[in-house]
Order: sequence, then C-alpha cells, then structure tokens
Amino acid sequence: MVAREEAIAEDTWAATYVQCMADSGYTNYKAEQGGYSAWSEGTGPSVEEQVASYVCQIRFPWAADPRFVLSDAQREYVYTYYAGFLIPCLEIRGHAVVDVPSRDEFLDIEMGVWNPYYVVELPRDRADDERLRAECPEMPVGLRE
Repeated sequence: MVAREEAIAEDTWAATYVQCMADSGYTNYKAEQGGYSAWSEGTGPSVEEQVASYVCQIRFPWAADPRFVLSDAQREYVYTYYAGFLIPCLEIRGHAVVDVPSRDEFLDIEMGVWNPYYVVELPRDRADDERLRAECPEMPVGLRE
C-alpha cells in the first residue's frame, strides 16, 4: 500500500512528480510549463517505470482545481466507460488489464488513482502508443461538458 503524502498544487506538481521519478531512478523526466515530458524516440516506459509513476502519482496527487473534480455521477460514467469500452478495447489489442477494481472500490478511491492505462504494458514505439490512445481513448467523450 502506498501512502498519500501531500496534494500538490497545479503549478508545482510536474516538478514534484519529476523529482519523485528521479528518486525512483528514472532521470529521463523533465518538468515543463504545463506538465512534464519523458519520451525518447523509439522507447516507452517499462512495467517497472509505470509502477514508479503510479506510486509517485499516489504519493503526490495533483490538488485538483474544484472545477475539475468529478461528481459521483461522472465517476459512475467513467467506471462504466472503463468496464464497457476501454478495458475491452485494450484487451482486444493484446494488452491485459489486471487488478481491475470493483465499481464500489473505484468509487471509493480518488479520481486518477486507478486507470486501465496504469496497469498495462504500453507500446515502446511512440507512434504505436499514440495510435493505441487514439483507438482506445483514456477518458470518455463529453465527460466535462
């Protein structure tokens, strides 16, 4: 179990995340205005790196602007999307989705702590990763509309 340490404000979250990843041995991350980058052409994150990223995101979650916090109904919508579309979309493309929380477990955890993309091995080629994300969008259309 990973303990949440501190919610980080939007303007400093990327730097905190990059430092956490560096502390985990991944120094290819760079904080940038509006976020961070970590890609090298032709490579993608290993399973170990994805786990480190997941741990850093739990330890230092983004202190979301209240305008972007999801309502209970929106969270239900996201879970239904994950279970009914995203997980099958990833699996039919050969990406096994593991440790899927039940609906109740998902609704009990903070938004962003579990996502099917956090538990699959992503393509190492950037173009393949971008194609997968286009075919299997991470979030449902119209979530915040």
